Amino acid sequence: MIEALSLGPEAVALRAARATGVVRVVLRDVVYLESSGGYVVGIMAGTDDGPLTLRVHDLAPLHAALACPPALPFQATPDALYLGPALRIGWAHTPPWHPALPVATGDPAARAAARTRLGQAITQAGPPAGCAGLVPWLQAGGPSDVGMRHDPLLRRVAAAITASQAAAQAGQPAAAAAALTRLLGLGPGLTPSGDDLLMGLLAAWVWQRPGGRPAPGLVEAAIAAVGAAAPQQTNQISTRLLAHASRGILAAPALALGAAVLGGDPAAVAAATPRLFTIGHTSGVDLTTGLLLAILDFGFWILD
Repeated sequence: MIEALSLGPEAVALRAARATGVVRVVLRDVVYLESSGGYVVGIMAGTDDGPLTLRVHDLAPLHAALACPPALPFQATPDALYLGPALRIGWAHTPPWHPALPVATGDPAARAAARTRLGQAITQAGPPAGCAGLVPWLQAGGPSDVGMRHDPLLRRVAAAITASQAAAQAGQPAAAAAALTRLLGLGPGLTPSGDDLLMGLLAAWVWQRPGGRPAPGLVEAAIAAVGAAAPQQTNQISTRLLAHASRGILAAPALALGAAVLGGDPAAVAAATPRLFTIGHTSGVDLTTGLLLAILDFGFWILD
């Protein structure tokens, strides 16, 4: 038997529901389960908690059990997660992860310095991939074709952002939210680049909502529009991650980065970004670009 180390919110819900389902995706560093009710849990080793995580010491026994049969069934009980006939992950006394959402505590000058450091970290992460090529455009303060002329993904992402901004500034939050749904399922990856960008954007908007940003009604409209459209436009893993992002919940490294930026701490930004950038092929960078987009002050979606 394996003992679980920590349960993210989705795993807690799976346990409470006594759900059944099957193994959907087996990767080197994570195994995804999907329940018949739509919950998605990623079993992984390591130290980083997240919305979908069920952390264990070692994935080797799970990989061995999954070497032959695809779509292995599982059963969740209050005491354990049973995978097929031979594997049991105990969780009766496993503590849930309680994410702490970032809040804006830094003064405006400090937050501006932290935002600048975040933009630098994205551009210094390596050759632009996914949505990272948006950063020069964002730092320029508005629409241009900087770095995007030969990149269809960036052109489509920029078009959706520009349409959303224009609708928000015209006082049309529903239209602004609808424009953002064009990002769903867009680009490569198990969680497509457009989805990851939206996760960072929505979560950071939720963090800043107590301060009255962005435009009135946009956060609520975006959460509703993305929640309604995601099941039709992207996969179930992204759909569940977006649902948690709509509550401000991201993986622990992204929450640490958000706290560093909103707290106005450039040194903490530099310390938080490397771990986040290792998530997926472009997922960490794409999500970070969404955070930057939501936190910038030059006018996107913000009505003064």
